[in-house]
Amino acid sequence: APSDADIDAAIGVGSAHALSKGVTQVHVTELDWVTHESLRRLRKANKIGMRFYSFVPLEDWRKLDALVKAEGRGDDWVRWGALKGLVDGSLGSRTAMFHEPYADDPSNHGIYRTPPEKLRELILDADAAGLHITVHAIGDEGNDKVLGMFEEAIGKNGARDRRFRIEHAQHLLESDVPRFAKMNIIASMQPY
Repeated sequence: APSDADIDAAIGVGSAHALSKGVTQVHVTELDWVTHESLRRLRKANKIGMRFYSFVPLEDWRKLDALVKAEGRGDDWVRWGALKGLVDGSLGSRTAMFHEPYADDPSNHGIYRTPPEKLRELILDADAAGLHITVHAIGDEGNDKVLGMFEEAIGKNGARDRRFRIEHAQHLLESDVPRFAKMNIIASMQPY
């Protein structure tokens, strides 16, 4: 495993490259705490040259909630308070969740990376704590399920500026498109 110094150095190299291309802020949607802790170390040492918004695993919402309560949400250079979950997999591996089976594999319509009931519970609890949530969703069924969970959280936990995000939002039911606007959900798409 890379040392803390190796990780910090890699972030420094990546930051210098990003800045050379005019990128001044990134959202780090890793699924562990390694980058998050490195960013905190670099900020404490005043070795941050660009802005970061750090996301940690949705399953760790209680740990993040405790950090926010103890230390706040960071500063203008390194912010935190955000979580990332996964509903499904990817298109290439045929693990994205679709309502209909894959054309070349009629027995498969994808897999849930996080069981829907567990994901729903995590979203409701983390949202009630006031944390920022994004969920990876590729397939139309995955996106549809996450939109429903976000809708339930808004209804249960009340209206506020929560900025829910769906990472990728790659394949959508036509009927789901207006749901994004209605609930102010960000479709965080990455051009291919």
